[in-house]
Amino acid sequence: MGGDYPVLGSNGIVGYHNEFLVKAPCIIIGRKGSAGAINWVEKNCYPIDTAFYVKLKNDEVNLKYLFYYLEKVGLTPEKQTAGVPGLNRNDAYLKKIPIPPLSEQNYIVSILDKFDKLVNDLSSEGLPAEIAARRQQYEYYRSKLLSFEPITNH
Repeated sequence: MGGDYPVLGSNGIVGYHNEFLVKAPCIIIGRKGSAGAINWVEKNCYPIDTAFYVKLKNDEVNLKYLFYYLEKVGLTPEKQTAGVPGLNRNDAYLKKIPIPPLSEQNYIVSILDKFDKLVNDLSSEGLPAEIAARRQQYEYYRSKLLSFEPITNH
């Protein structure tokens, strides 16, 4: 089938469809194969049975904040009982996610978005050493901002 909307499995886009199931932006999580893979999708999409999508129950959570947090902590299955890695929805529901006030979530997202854009812009320019340094800086700040420990200046 063809269409305008990406069809997403656990490894990303597997095709296109003329209808969508999930409005953008959204978080798609690998359920089978690339179990636990976290993907941010900017376009309305059609996830298939090898992927989960996140549906917020209220507007007290910034979806991009949730994406960054899940990307940091991961959702890799704790136990593997089958040949194909799989993520159980109930196991994912057990993950404790700290939810600061929305203003703080928005602040964290604004900082991480800037680093993400910088790294992607540098990647397109082909500056490997600068990219590596910025990725390391991004990972440091993502870890600090999402750890909910005070950031101290030494």
